[in-house]
Amino acid sequence: MDRVEHNIEEKVILYTSLLVAVLTLLANILNIFLRLDRLLIVSIAVVTVVFFSIYIYLRIRPLNPFIKYFVSFFSLFIANLTWYFNYFSLGPALGNFILVYAFIVFIWEKKKAIIFGLCIVVNLLVLMLYEYQHAEMLPQYSSPGSRVLDVYFGVALVLVAIHFFTQYLKNNYLKQYKKARKADELKTSFLANLSHEIRTPLNAIIGFSELVAEEDHSPEERKLFNAIIQSNSNDLLALIEDVVDLALIESDDIRLVIDHFQLNDFLEKIYFEYTQINKSDKPIAIEMVPLTQKISIESDPLRVRQVVKNLFNNALKYTLEGVIRFGFNIDENQVVFFISDTGKGIKKEDQEVIFNRFMKLESASELYRGVGIGLHLSKRIARLLGGDISIESTLGKGSTFYFTLPMKYKQPQPLNETVS
Repeated sequence: MDRVEHNIEEKVILYTSLLVAVLTLLANILNIFLRLDRLLIVSIAVVTVVFFSIYIYLRIRPLNPFIKYFVSFFSLFIANLTWYFNYFSLGPALGNFILVYAFIVFIWEKKKAIIFGLCIVVNLLVLMLYEYQHAEMLPQYSSPGSRVLDVYFGVALVLVAIHFFTQYLKNNYLKQYKKARKADELKTSFLANLSHEIRTPLNAIIGFSELVAEEDHSPEERKLFNAIIQSNSNDLLALIEDVVDLALIESDDIRLVIDHFQLNDFLEKIYFEYTQINKSDKPIAIEMVPLTQKISIESDPLRVRQVVKNLFNNALKYTLEGVIRFGFNIDENQVVFFISDTGKGIKKEDQEVIFNRFMKLESASELYRGVGIGLHLSKRIARLLGGDISIESTLGKGSTFYFTLPMKYKQPQPLNETVS
């Protein structure tokens, strides 16, 4: 069973428990007003307490199979109890069996829902045979008016509950439908961007490879052509590696190689790479915050490097001029990397979605290279390493990304909410 189905079941049981507690409380108030059987009133009061207790329990603890079975059988027991105390089929109690079945269909998978449904049918057949055999012994309401009020009020409660179920189903369906359409649109955009991002370096590699093969070019020109081929080959390789890593993470098949390494040497190599080897053509100063102490951590150095470089490349992409500063701080038992830029900044509402899969912040007048998986992949890797990524940004002034890691690697807990 996937996480989405489990969350739906948990919410249905949670809110149904609250709804039953409220409705039984209202029904009991009417029963007291109508002066119905005292044992019936006490029994319904117990039902109110039990379902309210289930609601409180699920507010603080996760759903487990025992709760599902208990709620299912207890609901069926309550339906029988109300049938017995509330004047058999003369009252509104039979409608409760409809609600119990609707509830069971919501919280159980198909096979178990069918089994429970058959149990309810057998249960109703037994009740029908009992009433048929003892029709002359059925209890009667104290007055015709009491029966009218009880039946119509009972039907009203059933309608309220049915409205809750159907409205919840409709809202959840629409939510999932919109989410699926959005994901489909993002995947279509991703494939279009991927095609473009693959063709661009490939065309450069093919074109300049043909130029290198020609004999009427000077050694300096050939050196330039080779540099362009090398740069585009690296871009293409990085893109392929990101796509492969995303597929590995999505299939929960990515492997970490945990080792001790020194952060000072680690960051100095990245600084050297971006100031000497892959120096940007933009008027951007790259500054590394001076390191005052030697720090070693336990993690996967290749994956940490991948995340830091992704964040660095993101800063370079969206910064036209100014400064990119990076470094790290120690906060208790974790290291906090930071990459700060003086780029375009990110709107507050966009800061919630930039880590989503295939998400690119661009407009018709501002197009950027990339397929929209860098930040999503970085956040997923950061969480696999036991850390996380966050952002502070002011539109028009720049952004700062924070990448936290524990000093000593810990197996991360399963994520309750993955980045979509």
